[in-house]
Amino acid sequence: MIRHKGSTLIEVMLSTMAGSLIMVLAIKLVHQTFQLSSQTTARTNHSHSLNRLARQFRDDIHHASSIQVESDVAMSAESSNGTRTIYKFADGRVEREHTDNFNVVSHEQYPLIADTNVRFSKQSNPERGLMLVEHQSGFAGSVPRLNLNVSAVSGRWDERNDIEKGAKIP
Repeated sequence: MIRHKGSTLIEVMLSTMAGSLIMVLAIKLVHQTFQLSSQTTARTNHSHSLNRLARQFRDDIHHASSIQVESDVAMSAESSNGTRTIYKFADGRVEREHTDNFNVVSHEQYPLIADTNVRFSKQSNPERGLMLVEHQSGFAGSVPRLNLNVSAVSGRWDERNDIEKGAKIP
């Protein structure tokens, strides 16, 4: 029997098809990995932004002697030494505008992921500033997921400073 070197057309087509299938699966896997990495980075940045926002909000409210809620997306806090801080939620980010007692204005922005809502409110006895951050999932009719609920008592650090200086608090 004569032995021919080479392969048949069907063998070449099958090996080409198997190689193509492996390439398509590998490309899909790489694409999904990049998408997952992008989503993870966005959520990590969102988490860092929320942590910075919560810490700064608490500090500002603790220093404040009065709080005004202008709407559920805007709040201002004023301290006894004349500083004023305004928080506003718009365009997917919280903007903080701080005016010190020398009328120097500084701006800071806290970007949030899409479909995030921020609401501000105020409670009495003791006066307390509240910030609620919720994220609406992509499903229709789903309940918003609470990301952050920050509550801070106004004037708390002013009282501590007075106690350290020896003043009596009524």
